[in-house]
Amino acid sequence: MASIVELSLENQLATVKHVTTPVIEITVLCWMVNRQTKVTQTAQAEYPKRGFASNTSALGIPARGSPV
Repeated sequence: MASIVELSLENQLATVKHVTTPVIEITVLCWMVNRQTKVTQTAQAEYPKRGFASNTSALGIPARGSPV
């Protein structure tokens, strides 16, 4: 009798794991994608400033704040 109960509990636990694992994985994946998107947006917001400074110095025009 005890072994049947143990098997039943083990099966239920396996089912719970089987159902919750994809949910957790999807949640983590969404969080990572969301985080990556925020990082990308921040980088894009700062890119014109950095790009402008590097382009002007490449053209021989000193960037603002440069010692030249």
